[in-house]
Formats: sequence, structure tokens, C-alpha cells
Amino acid sequence: MKTRFASAVLVLILAFTYVLALGADEATFNLKQDDKTFNKLVKEMAWNLETPYPYGNWYGPGWWGGGNASDNPGNMAPVDELDSIAMRHDFAYQIAEEQGKLHGPAEEQRLKALADAIAVRDAKTLPEDPRDWDPPAADPAKADRYRRRIGFGFAYLSAGRDAAATAGKVYTSVIDGINGDRPDDGRTSGFTQADIDRMSRERSQSWFNTTTIAETYRIELTASQSVIAEGETVPLTLRLLPVSSTATAQGAEALGLFAEVSLDVDGPGSLSSYLMGTNSSVNLTATDPWIFSNVGKTIHVTGTSQIIHFEPSAADGSEGGLTNEDVADGQNYVRTVQILEGSIDLQVAMKTSLSLSSIPETVNEWDTSSVDPCLEVLLMATLSSKNAYIPSIPVTFTLPDGSQAQATTNDHGIASHSITVCESVLGGQPAANLTYSATSAQTKTPDGMVYFSASNSASFRVEMSGVRTIQGRVVDEKHSDLPIPGASVTVTLMGEPKTVTTGSDGTFTVEFDLQEELGVTSAASISATAKGFEPATASSVAGAGTVTVRMQPVAAVITSIVLDAESGERIDGAIVKMTQPLTTTVQANNGQATIHGLYVGDTVTISAGGFNHKTYQKTGTITAPDVTITFNLPVGEGEIAGGDLDPTEVDPEDLPILHSLTIWAMPANPGPGQNVTVTAQIFPPQPGIPIKLEIVGTDGYSNSVMSMTNAMGQAYLPIPGGGSGVVDRVTVLIIGENVRKRLNYSF
Repeated sequence: MKTRFASAVLVLILAFTYVLALGADEATFNLKQDDKTFNKLVKEMAWNLETPYPYGNWYGPGWWGGGNASDNPGNMAPVDELDSIAMRHDFAYQIAEEQGKLHGPAEEQRLKALADAIAVRDAKTLPEDPRDWDPPAADPAKADRYRRRIGFGFAYLSAGRDAAATAGKVYTSVIDGINGDRPDDGRTSGFTQADIDRMSRERSQSWFNTTTIAETYRIELTASQSVIAEGETVPLTLRLLPVSSTATAQGAEALGLFAEVSLDVDGPGSLSSYLMGTNSSVNLTATDPWIFSNVGKTIHVTGTSQIIHFEPSAADGSEGGLTNEDVADGQNYVRTVQILEGSIDLQVAMKTSLSLSSIPETVNEWDTSSVDPCLEVLLMATLSSKNAYIPSIPVTFTLPDGSQAQATTNDHGIASHSITVCESVLGGQPAANLTYSATSAQTKTPDGMVYFSASNSASFRVEMSGVRTIQGRVVDEKHSDLPIPGASVTVTLMGEPKTVTTGSDGTFTVEFDLQEELGVTSAASISATAKGFEPATASSVAGAGTVTVRMQPVAAVITSIVLDAESGERIDGAIVKMTQPLTTTVQANNGQATIHGLYVGDTVTISAGGFNHKTYQKTGTITAPDVTITFNLPVGEGEIAGGDLDPTEVDPEDLPILHSLTIWAMPANPGPGQNVTVTAQIFPPQPGIPIKLEIVGTDGYSNSVMSMTNAMGQAYLPIPGGGSGVVDRVTVLIIGENVRKRLNYSF
């Protein structure tokens, strides 16, 4: 009867305790919301082809040091800070199980609940970015997913274990009361959460002190940028970073460690090699699609260790390498090494350009009634890409005084900021240029487009009332407004002429000290002359800003002389063809053909061929009105591609030398089929200088490009790889200057 009564009371008490536990859960958790979170986590695992565990070497039930805790525990150190939390959690469970054997299952559940709560707390206090953990996570996105699973799952486990512990205590008390026993205070260890936290950390430290663990390294893939344009190539660099306390960069170097790493690409990109070694690099190229755009997509590159070599690799000095499989088999080597995979993400982005302007460009109209007159100057930055303006992009202005201001581009791609400029900024000087700059943010817009950051700098002119500054630029109207350096410019204001010479960027500046107020508003006349161009004129009125003087190149005539290469005699009836800048065919009369309709500055491609003679092609730029080209044709069939225009077609001695020029090829000694990039560097470095780069290969390949130097004073010519033994001849010249360099290399 007594036993039957005790059982009935026990059932009632357990039911009551269960209701209390449910009530506590409802007060602590939002079951409806948490159900959505659970479903999201499950879908996330399915999408990433992941299981709930294991992660690293300690995260997961029964997972101990990279092995099974019951029959084959491992001795691997935690791979990152989240794995360290899992390691301490395992030791906390070990303590709970030990106390459960002494004080009963209720106490075990209570202490495990505390261990779960500690893991949740520590996971939530980790830095937001897994790359900032100590040690950092090799795959930040994956690590963040497993961190969120701890925060969700362990919170429920902790509450459930608390409820089980409470039910166990109630059950024990009821049985003691029914049986007439006194409560046993020995059924609790008395440990608090702080005790469990401290003891688990002590055991973790003891494990490190007493366990012979492997040296653990992590593969690090780095790039000079986090975004990549379609068709762009970016080098990726690989190195090994020490993760465990036993691993050091010096130790790896002393052992002659060499890890072969296989690479895998997920996304719209390809690699120059899918196998690489430590401290080496490969090229990642983003796919350039024909129709659809990849902008906004991510290229994910993962590196996984394949083979680890030691020299020597074993205690007995035997030859051979130590492989990952050997380490996993648990064989006893002098030192064991574990290399964790690493990854890098590059987002496909759109290249942008940022142009700057100010209103007004010249500040010189002051209110003379004020002691320190001031004016408003509007700074504008226009952001565009592929001839389209880009709205809603943050832009940071750096103002002349060094301060910064924020703005956002409008529907026309314009961001603006207004500043106040006072005459006192001149400090008594007659005039000054105030420089400002702007930088657009690297941004991903709501429609998924990702844009590169762009920067630019400019200046506006500030003048005292008694100074009138006229600025301008002389350009070649026929050839896309290329600047004309060395042009002679005469500016006349109020009958006073001043003559200057344009710089390498075609710009000029003339200042007038005004004796009459009328000179502030009077129009200035401008005339320009330059070798190879017709004279040109323009005018400048007050407040007009920079004046552009457009010059027309002088008409040019090319005369081709076609000779037999052996006899030197003229080949009558030879055919002379021109394919750029115009297409025409002329039959040589007595070995001579003349082509009109050209201009100085034109890039021409012209060829000549005759009966029983090979066809020879030349490409070059016209820098004189009268050009004579001589073709020496060998007997035979076929074509000879490449070759400069004869030196007789230019008169370089009359051109200025404003820069020095250096050219080099990378790689300097390419292998067969290996692509080459030729770099032209001008000194002093200056952007916007026109450079002509020409390539002629002995295999018939040729190309010619016109390029403007970038901010570092460089221009580039990419060249596809040639066959073994092919020789490429590269010619680089600065347009409008007596500067030319040549470079040869062979495959």
C-alpha cells in the first residue's frame, strides 16, 4: 500500500515539475520564433552540405582531440577560438559526470546545464568577425554558422537539464519522505557556474601541458584586394600560419616544411594553377562573360593540404616524406604536423571612375567692402562606370584644410559638398591652388551590383582681386583630345601678351597683375602653335575656368617605295595597302605609291607586296607631314608581319624630351605559351601621358595600342604567349616626345 501510494505521489509530482519546467521554458524562449530559427539552421546545413557536428577537433558529441572519445581519442589542438570553447565544454561535462557518480544523476544534469550555459555565454562574446578570433577561423562563414548553432542548441539543452535536475531532486526528496529517510546533503557538489568555468579551464590547460600534440598550421590565402573586375587577374599568395602553441614560423622553416596545396574554385573564376606550394602565388582570373554579368557574385577559393615533406622526415633519418595520411594513422614520427584548410573570397565588382570639378574653378571676385571677403565653392564628384552614372554611393571629400565631409551620389552620379573660401587663405600671396580629393566607397547596392572604390584629386584657383589667372589645355582634336605637350601658347589681355609652353599634360597657366579694374572682366585672346599642327585660337572670359584650345593636325602624305630586297631595284606594279586609319589600295608606279588623307599623329598600318615577292607589313605613328616608307621585299610567297615605319618618316630631333622611359616584361624569360605583360614607366611619374606600345613577333603576331599613363606613370601591354623559340620585339614611345625604347624577349 505504502509503495503504491508512493508511486502515485511520484507521478503527480513529476507531472507538476514538468509543467513548471514548461512554464519556465515558455518564459525564457519564444517557441514560435525559435521554431523558425531551428528551421533556418536546418536549411542552412542542407544548403552548405553540413552536418550539425563535428567541427574542428572538439566540437561534437564524443569528439575528442580530433578522434572518438570512447575508443580512439585524438591529440589535436583546437583549430580556432570556437573549437577552444568546445574543448572546455568537454572538460566541463567530464567534471559533471564525475560528480554525478558521487552525488547522483540530478547533480550531473545540473552541472551539465551550467556547462551548456558557459558555452553559450563564451560563444556570444567572441568577436563578430571569426577572422578576429584567437586563433582565427580558417573559413569565417562556416565558423559563424557553427557558433550560432551553439547559441541556439545549448541554450535549450541547458534549460532541459535544469528541468531534469529539478525533477530528480523533487523525486529524491519525495522518496526520502515516504521512506522516512532524512535528506542527504551529500547529493550535491555545491559547485557554481564559476567553479565549473574555472575547473574546465584548468583541465584544458593541463591537457596542453601534458599532451604531445601535433604542430598545427593554417593555410592563409591572401590577395591585394577584396574585389575583382570581370576579366581581371589578381595574384593569390599562400603561406602557412602557426595555430597551435607548438607551431612557429621559424620551426616550420627549420624543418624544411613544404606543403603541397590543392586549390578549388567555387564561382565565376579560374586559376593559373590548381596546385601550389607554401610562400608561392597563383593568378586568379574572373570570368568575363559574353552576355550575362557576374558582378555581385563571389569567387570562393579553398586551399587544402595534400603532402607535407620533412628533410629528414623520420627519427631514423630515412628518406621520404611525411604525408597527412601517415599522421592520421597515428604513427610515431619525430614531429607530426596538421595543416588546416584555408580560403579566401573575392567579390566580382564593376570598375568605376571619379571625376572632380568645382564651381567656380577660379575664385577671384571678392566683396571689397568686407575686411576678409568669403565665397562659397561647390565641389562636385561624378561617379560613373562604362558610361553610366552610379547613384546612391557614399563619397568622402578631403577638403583643402585636411578635414573630411561625406556625401552620396544622386541619380546623375554626382555627390557635392559646399565649402567657404575666404581671401585670407592666400596669406598675402597673389594666388594659390587649393587641392581637394574624393573617394567613393566600395559598395554593394540593393540590386546586387558591387562597385570598386575610385579616387581622384583636383584643385581650384584662389586669386587676390589684383590678379587674373588664365588656365588652359591644348589638345589634338583629331585624335580624341590627346594633350599636346610643348605647344607655344600666347595669351593677350588688355593689349599685354604673355607666351608660355604647355607641359607634358598639355596644360598652361598665365597670370596678369591687373592695373585696371576693367582687366578683371575683359576677354583674353589665346593663340597656340605646335609642330605638326595648324595654328589655333580661343578666348577666355572672367569665370570661364579652364580653356580648351583644340588644334587640328597638319595633313600628311605617305610615299611608299617598294624595292626588291636582293637587287635593290624598284618593283613596278607592286600593291600597297593601308588598313588603318583608312582602308585603301594603291598600285605602285615604278615602285612608288602615294597615299593622301592622313594627319600627323595618325597610327597607320600599311603593307606592300609584289609578284613573286613576299608581302611586308609595317605599323607606326606619323609625326611629320611628309613620310617616306621603304619596303625591301624578299623573293617568295607569304607575309612578313610587323616592323616599324622607317626612321625617315619622323623628325624626332625637333620633339621635346620631357620624361625618361623604362620598359620591362613580366616574366622576363617566359616559357612557351606563357602570357607576358609589358610595363612602360615614365619618370617623373605623371598620369594622362599618351604612350604607344607595339609588339611584333617572329610568329606573325602583332598588336599596337595607345594608352594613357595611370597615377603611377605606367601603361601596360598584355601579350599572349608564343611558341617555343618565338621572339617578340616591343617598341614603346611617348607621343609628342623624342623618347623611344625597345625590348626583345624569347619564349
